[in-house]
Amino acid sequence: MRRLLPGCALVALASFAIFMPAQAEIVKCESVGEVLQQVGRFGVDKETLTIFDVNSVSIMPSDPLFHFRAYTEKQKAIYNQCFAESLADRGLFLRNPSEDNYYTYLAVWKLIKKSGTRCVNEGILALNHDFCRKKIPTIFISESFDGRLLSGNGTPGIAMWRRKNLRKRGYQIYLPDGVKDGTIRYLEVPKNELPYENLMPCIIDEGVISANLVKKSVCLKAFLGDKKFKVRRMVLIDDNEEALADFAKFCERENIVFLGIHYTEGLIYTYTLSNGKFRGAWMALFRKIHFPE
Repeated sequence: MRRLLPGCALVALASFAIFMPAQAEIVKCESVGEVLQQVGRFGVDKETLTIFDVNSVSIMPSDPLFHFRAYTEKQKAIYNQCFAESLADRGLFLRNPSEDNYYTYLAVWKLIKKSGTRCVNEGILALNHDFCRKKIPTIFISESFDGRLLSGNGTPGIAMWRRKNLRKRGYQIYLPDGVKDGTIRYLEVPKNELPYENLMPCIIDEGVISANLVKKSVCLKAFLGDKKFKVRRMVLIDDNEEALADFAKFCERENIVFLGIHYTEGLIYTYTLSNGKFRGAWMALFRKIHFPE
């Protein structure tokens, strides 16, 4: 069933069961002001789990070069070609899809960390503070890698950096019942949910989940089981439509009332350089990165 609300697209998902199904809806918001309107309409309380996506939601790139979801198909192809060429120049060659994604994220993470092009989304930050002040359960989730090598060696330094970086920029995390956990743990997820056979499962680091390309809803289920607390209502603010739709289905199955906010502010900052200059910008950035051998 589909309905349209003024200023946003709304998808109402209903399951047919003996009991009254929980409502799940997804709305599109182009600004923090629209997010506030939808959250106010939905209403949040201490039984509402609020979840913030990290990239292009909580932390908004000031350089449109990092607005990946706004890329055209041609720009995506140029970006992938630049990445492969930068590896080949150093005698490194990709062997499988999961390794491809790992190296890509590692490279971009290093660029973001060094470039200083990322800035706090002040409106989202204020909403985050309001939730935590009201003691509404509040966590963060990202689909990206934690940084552990596919061989299983190394440490999840990217996940730790992400948590510290969020806190440094003022974001807060509130876990119910005073649960405080500063350790990095890998969450138990079914093996058939891993997108690639040799990929590491998702982890939780003090209220920040790194999904490692596992579906966010699968990671959330593992997180809820790990923390052992009940959720009756849920809000997810994300720029990924697929993740929002998957969360909606998950909440229907679990009888959780769900509001998904498709936050599209980052999509309006398109990169307008010519293809040649676009390629030159990425090649210059990739040349600065030291990849693991």
